[in-house]
Amino acid sequence: MSRPAGLPFVRDEPLHDGRHLRFLRRVYRAEGGEHAWEMVVRRGTAGIVACLPVTAAGEAVFLAQQRVPHGRPVIEIVAGLVEPGEGMEEALARELAEEAGLSAARFRKVADFTTSAGLTDEVIATYVAEGCVDDPDARHSGEAAEVIEVFRVPLGEAWAWLAARAAEGLVDPKTFAVLGHVLGVGATGR
Repeated sequence: MSRPAGLPFVRDEPLHDGRHLRFLRRVYRAEGGEHAWEMVVRRGTAGIVACLPVTAAGEAVFLAQQRVPHGRPVIEIVAGLVEPGEGMEEALARELAEEAGLSAARFRKVADFTTSAGLTDEVIATYVAEGCVDDPDARHSGEAAEVIEVFRVPLGEAWAWLAARAAEGLVDPKTFAVLGHVLGVGATGR
C-alpha cells in the first residue's frame, strides 16, 4: 500500500495563543481550491513521550492521574513533554522518576502515535521501560496539580486488569496500544 501524499499547506492563521497551546486555522490546497481546518498545536516542547514501565519482577506499572478536562482520574502509562534540548530517553527517565518513582535498565521503542488526528498535529513516541526498579532518589515533579496513584500489576494479568478499569472509567488508548504490543495482543484482546 502506498502512502498518500501530504496536503500542501498554504498558511497558518492564529486564532488564540495560550501559554501551552496555540489554536489556529491551517489553510491547505485540495481538490476544489483552498480549504481550512481549525486545530491545536502544543507550544514550548521538543516532543512527547510515553512508556509502559515493566519492573524487574515482571509487573506492568500503570498510573491513575487526575485529568482536569475529564474531572476524574484516567488510567495511563507514564507520559510527558520533552523539554527543549532534552533527548527522548532523557525525558522518559525524568518522567518515569517523577510520576512512578522508578528507573529503567533500558527503553525500547514501540511506535509513534497521533494523539487526536483531527484535532492536533501532536505525535507521541511510545516505549517500553524495561527492568524498572524503585528509584530511591526519585522525586515527584512538585506540580501541585498532578495527583497520581501508581498500580503494579503482574504482566500476565495486566490486560484483564486494564479491561476492568476501562469498564469502570476512562483508560487512555495509548495504554492499551503499548500493553498490547508488549503482550502480543491483537485488537480483539486475544
